[in-house]
Amino acid sequence: MNRVFKVALSGFGTAGRLFHAPFITSTPGFELKAVYERTHSRAAELYPGVKTVRSFEELLDSGCDLAVICTPNFLHFEQAKAALEKGLNVLVDKPFCETPDQARELIELAASKKLVLTVYQNRRFDSEIVTLKEILSKGLIGRPVDLFLGIDRFPKGASPKHWKFSSFASAGILWDLGVHQIDQAYHLFGKPERVFCDLRTLRDFSAAPDRMDASLFYPDGLRVTVRSSLAAPKPGYSLVCHGTEGSYYKKGCDIQEAQLNAGLRPSDPAWRNETPDEFGILKPSDAHETPYPTVNGDYGAFYRALYKALCGEAPPPVDPSEALEVLKILLACKKCSDEKRAVEL
Repeated sequence: MNRVFKVALSGFGTAGRLFHAPFITSTPGFELKAVYERTHSRAAELYPGVKTVRSFEELLDSGCDLAVICTPNFLHFEQAKAALEKGLNVLVDKPFCETPDQARELIELAASKKLVLTVYQNRRFDSEIVTLKEILSKGLIGRPVDLFLGIDRFPKGASPKHWKFSSFASAGILWDLGVHQIDQAYHLFGKPERVFCDLRTLRDFSAAPDRMDASLFYPDGLRVTVRSSLAAPKPGYSLVCHGTEGSYYKKGCDIQEAQLNAGLRPSDPAWRNETPDEFGILKPSDAHETPYPTVNGDYGAFYRALYKALCGEAPPPVDPSEALEVLKILLACKKCSDEKRAVEL
């Protein structure tokens, strides 16, 4: 591994601090060189030697090869476009953009400049998703007929990131947790035929939906149901998949986020994988249920794949055309909830 790509990180909130910087700094071939923070210098405190800049324009002039956009959703398009026009490769945190036209413009711009453009759908690398992929590839539960994906949370009070649950077009749970779940469904099974979605606002202080229930219907009879809620004090199952020959179900989400929240980095000795008591359960139709060893989740795999893409050795870890399709599904879900009817895709 010879080349080192210098990284310009735009934003050092939860996304930049937890889900990008630890993996940029622990993945060979990347150097975190500059971070855009409007008022703080937290990145430089955690990563000595990193330059703090106070404007996005200064970030683009910092001599980097890759711009990582971790700002609020409504800034993704304009910042990604500016970085591409400056000649930088671009990684945009989810969601890709707010509209399909914006996404298409970025895809065409990146292609015209022969630059790498990708979207950080890191939860394709969640442990329960990679475990389910293994189970399905081995045919352990037959053909999948029903998949449930759930994220239950109960934060106390309003989020300090007020824009996430404000009146912005891309605010609310659909554009936050829902993006991950719908991308997981797309990653596993592709584009559905139609969707049905119900978005609700349950907390008095939220100006945007904080509960989502959606169903994605596929041509072969498969239905994927996704639920995310910020008003669920007791979490339920994170994944339940029924197939023609068995079931796999699991409580508890991937543990990487909890470890990152605790201040750990992937290179720390205390970084761990799941223990047997955290494993999901496999129930073949003709046998007793047994714990099934969880395949380790690995967000670092995204950055390792991105390095190969930047070197011209592989496609990007998430093709932006796939992120465009996920964006279309998100907008169909919004339309469905607004109009109270199923929407064809």
